[in-house]
Amino acid sequence: MPKRLKIYFTGGIFCVIFCITGTSWARDYLELSNVRSNISEVENSILTGDINNIGSIMLPQSTQDWAFGNTDEVKKIQISSNRKWFSLQYDDRLEVWQMPDIVLKKTFYSDSFFWDSTNAFSPDGSRLAVWLHGDILVYSMANDSINLLWKIEGKNYYIADLGFSMDGHELVLVNQKQGYHIDVFNAASGDFVYTVTMPAQNGFSQNKLSYDSKYVITGNDQVVQIYERRSGRLIHELEQVQSGTFLPNNDILFWNCDQANGKVWDMETGNDERPFEIDYGCQSPLESIAFSSDSRLFIYADLHDMLVWDLQNEKQVSHVFMQSAISEIAVTPDQQIIIIATADGRLNFLANLESSN
Repeated sequence: MPKRLKIYFTGGIFCVIFCITGTSWARDYLELSNVRSNISEVENSILTGDINNIGSIMLPQSTQDWAFGNTDEVKKIQISSNRKWFSLQYDDRLEVWQMPDIVLKKTFYSDSFFWDSTNAFSPDGSRLAVWLHGDILVYSMANDSINLLWKIEGKNYYIADLGFSMDGHELVLVNQKQGYHIDVFNAASGDFVYTVTMPAQNGFSQNKLSYDSKYVITGNDQVVQIYERRSGRLIHELEQVQSGTFLPNNDILFWNCDQANGKVWDMETGNDERPFEIDYGCQSPLESIAFSSDSRLFIYADLHDMLVWDLQNEKQVSHVFMQSAISEIAVTPDQQIIIIATADGRLNFLANLESSN
């Protein structure tokens, strides 16, 4: 190939790559700017009008998935109570993002071939607890930065769930290594406080703390049980349900996927007189769901459809269709923004931008 032709050819390839990359960068920047602007304008509750997609961003993709042409899906979204942070959990990593700028601040990777992780924000949003393949790490989230406060290494924990007490003083772990325990640590120092040995739960597929870490729910596809986590006392048991999950007020939503119906069990009164039915299918176990902070709204995903149910008035209040299948949902504590991760690798933000006047 002549020298001049080589130069033109190489320059042409460079130009194509630069143009494609530049166009992609510009598109991503405009999408992010659009989301930031729209979020700043949100003032209304998602109950006060129609919910619409106010923007979306393309999430970073793992090198492995990108190489094979796949899109890795978000498995779990959590939002801090002060709406300053949110986390995205994947099969191979955990990301912590800052709102309202929508900036990725930290990514956690396991040092093992096997990925196991879960996390929780403290009630005031000032700390982050992470279980990462057997190790416990707690971070300060003050001043827009993420700084390690303490850690426990040694791979001695296999955690089904973790959370802070409502006063933020205790870190509570549902530990399934060598039995079934509730391990409690001083959240500020990492000092061990006490352990509660729970009844044997062989074959139970779910072990989940309540939002205030006062109770723990265990269950399989035949029975669901609720225990007081400090004493290990059995509070309630219900048979012939496929799944159960806590609402923020400690009431429990029981669910049967076969009939696509459920009922709410009241922790205070001990009754379950609030049944409801949904005209869509469901995933088992119940996964792509979220609740409003006042426990009134039940937000549920079924493939491309997102439904918002008013549990207090027992009726559907919103239905949104997404172009790509929904993998996970979360709602901000002020009930103004719904965050939806979809199978096309995007993070979508939904809200009601109608004027309140």
